[in-house]
Amino acid sequence: MSTSIIIGLIVLVCLILVFKVMGFLLRLSVVLLVVVVGYWYLGPHFGWPALPF
Repeated sequence: MSTSIIIGLIVLVCLILVFKVMGFLLRLSVVLLVVVVGYWYLGPHFGWPALPF
């Protein structure tokens, strides 16, 4: 195999990994946002301490 094909395959694998990592980070940020908003909304009703912001 030539060097350009190997470099192309490495770039393709890196792009796939970048998209998978970005998808995971997006899902993680949405889950954290839902947890924080839920705590912010339900905290006063249950007597939990308020968030510092």
